Amino acid sequence: MQQIKEQQDIVILGGGLAGLSCALQCRQQLPQATITVLEKRHHPVPEAAFKVGESTVEVAAHYFANVLGLKQHILEQQLPKLGLRFFFPAGDNSRIETRRELGGKR
Repeated sequence: MQQIKEQQDIVILGGGLAGLSCALQCRQQLPQATITVLEKRHHPVPEAAFKVGESTVEVAAHYFANVLGLKQHILEQQLPKLGLRFFFPAGDNSRIETRRELGGKR
């Protein structure tokens, strides 16, 4: 566990999509601030837990792409949601991050 200084400028409870997005926006707007994100889950978590878009709707695209500056990352590293994603069995099918994934590009 990482040691945390006694005083922080910003403390965010929860390291999910909302908490990490908030932390990134705070870092961009307040580069000198000390920011701590507290998360109760043990890490590392499965890779599938970090797929942008699974907990969002299309209207969030502007915020992620333009406010947070993640457009290039989303275009290169994420599967566009476009409303539907399909997961097909792979092996024992017990872990979503190992399943085959299919979704539209346009």
